[in-house]
Amino acid sequence: MNLISTSRIAGALALVTLVAGCDMGLQEKLDQQKAERYAAAQAAVVGVETERTNQLASSVPAADAKFEGNEHPLVTWRKQILARDDEKTLDQLSHRAEWEGDKVGAKGTPAQLAADQGISYLKEASSYWDGSSSLDRYIPFLDTFIKDAEAQKGKTDKDGNPLVPPPFLDEARFDRVFAFAARFLQLTKIESRDAVLPNVQADWEVVFDFPSHSRESFSDYVSRICFAHEQLKAVCGNIPHEYRAAAIDRPYLELLKKQADEFKAGDKGQVYADVMKRFSEAVGNALKDQPTPTEEPVLPSTIAAAGGISGVRTVFSPKAGVYVGTDKVADSFSGTVPSDFATAAQKSIDTLKSTPGVRVNYERVVLEMPGDVKVGEVRDAISAFMGTEETAVVKQIALVGRRRADQSMRQAAMDLKLPHPKTSRTRSYSFTADGPKTSCSLMGFMGEALIGEKKDYYLEITPSSIRAIGANYDGEKKEWETTGEAIDLGTPADTSKLEAWLKDHTGEIQIFLSQSFSYDDGMGLISHVLFQCKDEELTIGQGKTATTLVRPCGKSESRENTVILAICGG
Repeated sequence: MNLISTSRIAGALALVTLVAGCDMGLQEKLDQQKAERYAAAQAAVVGVETERTNQLASSVPAADAKFEGNEHPLVTWRKQILARDDEKTLDQLSHRAEWEGDKVGAKGTPAQLAADQGISYLKEASSYWDGSSSLDRYIPFLDTFIKDAEAQKGKTDKDGNPLVPPPFLDEARFDRVFAFAARFLQLTKIESRDAVLPNVQADWEVVFDFPSHSRESFSDYVSRICFAHEQLKAVCGNIPHEYRAAAIDRPYLELLKKQADEFKAGDKGQVYADVMKRFSEAVGNALKDQPTPTEEPVLPSTIAAAGGISGVRTVFSPKAGVYVGTDKVADSFSGTVPSDFATAAQKSIDTLKSTPGVRVNYERVVLEMPGDVKVGEVRDAISAFMGTEETAVVKQIALVGRRRADQSMRQAAMDLKLPHPKTSRTRSYSFTADGPKTSCSLMGFMGEALIGEKKDYYLEITPSSIRAIGANYDGEKKEWETTGEAIDLGTPADTSKLEAWLKDHTGEIQIFLSQSFSYDDGMGLISHVLFQCKDEELTIGQGKTATTLVRPCGKSESRENTVILAICGG
C-alpha cells in the first residue's frame, strides 16, 4: 500500500512539474511580448521627437540670413514646426491600446505617461510661439516640465516598470533660453538697443522676478526696480535715471549669454547647441557695444517734482562743451560762461523762431549746468537769454537738477519766469530800516501764482547764514520795507530751522541768494522753499506675497509760495 501511495505521489509530482514547466515557458513568452510592445510604444513616442528634431536640424538658416519681413530668420525657423501634427500623433498613441489593430499603441504602457507629458509640452509651446500665450506663463511651465522630467530619471511606475522619459526635453531646455533669445533677435532689426528697451521690460519682469503694476509706465518701473530689487540696487547706483534702463539691460544680457554658453543638449539635440552658440555670439557683440553710462554734466541736487524738461536744451558740459539746442557754442566748459555766449544763444533762439514747422518750444530754455559751478555763473547763463523788448524771445528758464534724496536720480526742473524786459534788472534789500542796501540781480519768478491777499518776506541766504524777515511794499514811497524782527534760520548746512519756518510761513518770498554759493547748494535750498518732501510707499510683488517699501522723499508737493529770485554779489 505504501508502494502504491508513493508511486501515485511521484506521478502527481511529475505532472505538476510538467505543467509548471509549460507555465514557465508561457510566462516568459508573455513577458517577452509585453517588453516588445512596451519598447515599440516607447520607440513610437521617441520617433515623434526624432522627426521633429531632424526637421529643425535640416533647416537651420545661414548665419548671414536676413530678416524675412519683420521676423528674424531663427525665429521663423523655430516657428516652422508649428505646422507639424505631433500633438495629434501623440494623442493617438496615448489613447490607442497596444492590441488595437496592427498599429503601435501606448495606452496602458509606461510610454503613455510620456506621450501625455509630450502633449502638454506641445500645447504650451504652440500657444507661446503662435502668440496666444505669454512669456510669464511659458517660462514657469518649462521650469516645471524640465524639473518633473529630471525627477523621473531612474524611477519606476507602480508595477515596477521603468518610467519612460518625456519627449522634447532637449527642446524644452532650448526654449527656456531661446524664448528670450527670440525676443532679443527680433529687436536687432532696430539699430539702437536703447531705443527698444521698453519692449524688453516683459523679459526683465520674468528674469528678475519683478512684475509691473497695472498702468505703470516704463520709466516708473525702472525707478521702482532700481530702488527695490536687491541685485539691481548696486547696478543702478548713481547712474542717472535716463540711463538706468541700459544699466539694467546689461546684467540681463549677461545672464542670457551665460545660459546660452552653459546650454547642453543630448546626443540628438546638437542643433540646439549650435543655435545657442550663434545666439551667444550675438549677445556678446551687443554687450561690447554697450557704453558705461555716466552723468555728464553732474547736475545739482533738487527735491523738485520730476519732469518738466521740454524746451531748448542748453548744456554746459566739461566734456562735451557748451550747446544751445543743437548749436555748439564752445568745445569745453571749465566753469566760466563763455564771453560770447549771450550772442550765440540769441542767434540760436532766433534761428529756431524763424524756422517753419519747428516743434521745439523756443520760448522755454532747459538749462543744464554742473552743480559745482558758482551761482554767479548760473546768473550769467540766465541773463544771456534776457533780451530787450525788441529782441526778447525766451520767457522761461527751466533750472534742471537731479533727485538724489529719493535715490531715483530723475531729472527735475524748477521753472523760472523771466522778468518783463521793461522791469528793472536790479533788486535791493536791507534787513534794517536805515541800514545800507545790498543790490542784487533780479532773475525772475518761481512757484505758485498766488491770488488774493498774501504775506511778503525777505529770505537772505549766504554761505554762512540764513535769515528771514517780513516785508511790505509802500505804495507811496514805491519801495519795499521790512517789518518785524529778523529771524535766524541757521546755516545752509542744517536746514531744519528753515523747514520749520516754511511750515508756518507761506506767501511771496523774495530770495536773495549769494553768488558765491555752489549751484548744487543754491538749487537745493531754493527747491526746499518751493517743495516739501513726502515719503512714498512702493508695493513689491503681487497678491499674498506683496510687500511694501518706503522711499524717503519719493514724492514732492508744491508749497503755496511765490519766489522772487535775486542773485547777489559780483
